[in-house]
Amino acid sequence: MIGATDVSVAIQTVALAVTSGEKLEPRTFDVLVAGATTPPNPAELIASKAMTSVLQHGTEHYDFVVVDTPPVNAVSDAFPLLRQVNGAIVVGRIGKDRRDIAKQTSEALRGANAPLLGIVANCVPRRLQTYYGYEDRS
Repeated sequence: MIGATDVSVAIQTVALAVTSGEKLEPRTFDVLVAGATTPPNPAELIASKAMTSVLQHGTEHYDFVVVDTPPVNAVSDAFPLLRQVNGAIVVGRIGKDRRDIAKQTSEALRGANAPLLGIVANCVPRRLQTYYGYEDRS
């Protein structure tokens, strides 16, 4: 986005094919990537007026805005964003992330007054997929 005069110039549209019943429907979503290099001070960038402007643009033009951040327990970069969003979704890896870490994350979000909107469990092992209701339907 460096050098872009407007955030809408840096947004890329991605095409998807979504199955709705028996029908395949084309859909799109827009993406604004962070870039290939890490800024010298990510927390400062996240707390900047430019970031506020990007988020404001998103809320004015989209139904949902998803901001992917580092884990709140790993680095504090995400905390300035928590004041500017409607809530947080925590993503955890089945069999890797521990309950004590989940509890710390929950406490950190509560301490920042960030509503927990939900939890996503990813990397579900194949042996557990039918247990969780993800039966192979091919």
